[in-house]
Amino acid sequence: MVEKITGFWQELTDDNKLLIKQLCIASLALYVVFQLAIFLLPLAITGSVCYWVYKNVLTENPRLMK
Repeated sequence: MVEKITGFWQELTDDNKLLIKQLCIASLALYVVFQLAIFLLPLAITGSVCYWVYKNVLTENPRLMK
């Protein structure tokens, strides 16, 4: 199996090798971006809900803040 892959890689042209390397780098970068988005999305939702509660509930009823 490894021999088939190395033989296939050696038969590729330089342009095709460069294209494969760029696709690998792009896929890794996309994976990192998605992981960061999944991590930050709950924080952004929680922050926006807390801000909405502060603006609409707590500022209209200052006795709740005491």
